[in-house]
Amino acid sequence: MRSIDEAVQQAMKVQGRIHRIELEALAKYARMVPTNGLILEVGSLFGKSTIALALSTEALVVAVDNFSDTLDPKHPPSLVSLSANLTTAGCENVLIWRCDSAKAVKCWHWDIHTLFVDGCHEYEYARNDIFGFGKWTTDVIMVHDSHFPGVRKAIREFLQRPSGWKWVGKADSLAIMRRQ
Repeated sequence: MRSIDEAVQQAMKVQGRIHRIELEALAKYARMVPTNGLILEVGSLFGKSTIALALSTEALVVAVDNFSDTLDPKHPPSLVSLSANLTTAGCENVLIWRCDSAKAVKCWHWDIHTLFVDGCHEYEYARNDIFGFGKWTTDVIMVHDSHFPGVRKAIREFLQRPSGWKWVGKADSLAIMRRQ
């Protein structure tokens, strides 16, 4: 396990759409997960956030992604890049699950200590990820790109129901919620 600063520095070497302040928040909450805990990441792309999570904890990080997204067609597919980036960073506690999150949530039955959602930003997908995996989450849910209308609506609906979750705050566009 590395320091938060070291984990974030390593993650910043990877192409991606997440900012340093958001990576710092991910690393901070990942560090709180016990060794026998589990972190679920929905949407990994090239592994920028995956690396920040994995290097900040000894817990297992499960990265769920269908790997259909690329930032630049000149680069290798995101699954190839993710695997290479995890190896380069020295992440040995990551399990990659190549699966659409809508399918993954249907067969999920493990407790999640910390959930990080950064999948599709359309309302239906964001809602499915937050509600579906949220019911298995015991401590923290973080949702990236909370400024997107569909993501914002899904978060608002999740917090409005009587579920014991409360709004903690934001780190740039990373929404943070904790179970009370």
